[in-house]
Amino acid sequence: MKEGQTLLKTLEGGMWKWHVTQPGDGRTRSNFQCNGHEDCKRELRVVKVNDVYMIQGRGSHEVIPKERKRANSTLTVQQEKLVRFALDQGGKPAGIRVAMTKQKIEELEGAGADPLLHKADMGGLMGALLSMMASIHSPNPPRHVSRMYPACIPHVLSCILHGS
Repeated sequence: MKEGQTLLKTLEGGMWKWHVTQPGDGRTRSNFQCNGHEDCKRELRVVKVNDVYMIQGRGSHEVIPKERKRANSTLTVQQEKLVRFALDQGGKPAGIRVAMTKQKIEELEGAGADPLLHKADMGGLMGALLSMMASIHSPNPPRHVSRMYPACIPHVLSCILHGS
């Protein structure tokens, strides 16, 4: 069934989520709904019949695209694609944060606003990525290093801390 689900998720823009009320059993059928548009009624399902995967659909896509994958997402869909691309190309989290902050500064300056007036109370620029401090302690007590990592990419933090 995994093969059928993977194939389905590549169709029609590739933004699918499990159907909220009728997800299927995951063995013989799996139901998905579009996650790329606001209040989208498009549904697809993959059904396994005699070791053959059939993809069936109903409904139509809405016109208004979704800004974010989830209501509490830190990044927009476009920003998330850029971050994934940068990480795949060997980008460092701090460098990605700087680039996104520069982009926000350019947007504000293009709109005729002063970026310094849009600084957040805890530091940084409103609209840019939030950040958190992470400390790395070495076996030698006098040595202490602090680094800044984007809070929206926690899996990168563990990769860096563990040297993977």
